[in-house]
Amino acid sequence: MRVSSNSRIVPEARSPVEAIQLLEQIVALPGHQFWSDDVSIVSSTHVARRKLMGHGQVTDAHLLALAIARAGVLATFDGGIAEIVPDSANAATTVHVIST
Repeated sequence: MRVSSNSRIVPEARSPVEAIQLLEQIVALPGHQFWSDDVSIVSSTHVARRKLMGHGQVTDAHLLALAIARAGVLATFDGGIAEIVPDSANAATTVHVIST
């Protein structure tokens, strides 16, 4: 929702209320699966600590670790996330960069 409401990132940005309504539709789709945030950036083996260069990568690393732990794919607008994929994972199958 934060991204969907940001006109600097998404030219067709929605208001927070509209973004919530869209999210409601997405989570109602067949196959939707909620992932609880139970991966710790401190203890996860899916975080490549040595690859983190700044504070802006901490959330990215956490979301990436969550996707890897669930054998999922992190969809992102940030192509740079591939740089922090741990060596134990495959960036091509772990990260999907959405073109704008």
